[in-house]
Amino acid sequence: METQDIEKLLKRSEDELLLDWLTVEMRTEVGGDFQDLASSPADMKKLFRKWSGDHLAEMICVEWAYCQKRKTHGKTIELVTQLGEFIYSSIKTPLPMPFSLAVLIVMHGFDQFCNCMESE
Repeated sequence: METQDIEKLLKRSEDELLLDWLTVEMRTEVGGDFQDLASSPADMKKLFRKWSGDHLAEMICVEWAYCQKRKTHGKTIELVTQLGEFIYSSIKTPLPMPFSLAVLIVMHGFDQFCNCMESE
């Protein structure tokens, strides 16, 4: 993905990114009425945290070494770009979703999921 495309994603709100994720990735997997979930940003955040913890935490924390990469990438755009490329190569979801996921992961601070404070 081009840098300007990632910059656009970084400017989108968390709610917009969560709605994109829910629409593209989770519509068929989510129980309950999709419209009800889409109208509640708090529910989308909870759902994303649970889903990302269940589906991405091991891959990002261990395989990708999130805590180490977070320290070495000085700019958010560098971290999002590298993480988005890793997600794309790992789960093969259509573009731009891997990069939207990367923005959400950085926004949500995967530090807690990955126990970054303990590893420093």
